[in-house]
Amino acid sequence: MLAIEKPVYAAVISISTAFVFPIILLFALEGFGLDGIWFNFAGTNVLAAVLAIIIFLKEKKEIFRKDG
Repeated sequence: MLAIEKPVYAAVISISTAFVFPIILLFALEGFGLDGIWFNFAGTNVLAAVLAIIIFLKEKKEIFRKDG
């Protein structure tokens, strides 16, 4: 997202991956005990991918817009 000059979306994905998703999943997977910590890593990456896809689909027209 930074490469296509969308710093806000880049920040949202970065903050969500580093802070928001792990905290949410930590509480959501609490019942799994220590296995929940390992599932947290995989879940965070899946949620980050879903978020990136949603942002991409939202901005697809502008990204592929032809200038000129």
